[in-house]
Amino acid sequence: MDRIPVYVMTEFLGSGKSHRLNDILAQRRYRKCLVILSEKGRTDVSTEDKIVLDASSLSDEELVEKAGRIIRDHWIGEIWWEWNGCLLYTSDAADEL
Repeated sequence: MDRIPVYVMTEFLGSGKSHRLNDILAQRRYRKCLVILSEKGRTDVSTEDKIVLDASSLSDEELVEKAGRIIRDHWIGEIWWEWNGCLLYTSDAADEL
């Protein structure tokens, strides 16, 4: 399997992560992107042509399993991960993705 670039957007609550992510995703209209949302609270990411995984209630193992399945089934070219740091993941989960 080819390597897939993973971009992690992390900052404080209310700092504009979702707004910036929307701008970036709009420029990637023709790319197959997986957007992982690991947010406590409301998020306003526009994902009309992207695949979204709400990871806010998933364990490390569930996140790896679901993201892996999506990557294999949909030929994902990029992963964008919005994470405000309120949810904790082990380094093993990030390494497995």
